[in-house]
Amino acid sequence: MRKTKEQKEIAVKRYLLGERASAIIIKIGISRSTLYLWIKQYRDV
Repeated sequence: MRKTKEQKEIAVKRYLLGERASAIIIKIGISRSTLYLWIKQYRDV
């Protein structure tokens, strides 16, 4: 299922605040590569 922009931003912010990637990907049900793609997109903005 596709995630909303808000869900993506929350996931990235959690990562940037120090939460482990493994915890985030399990909690929201995405792959590690997807999370890192979102982080890259967020930083490129």
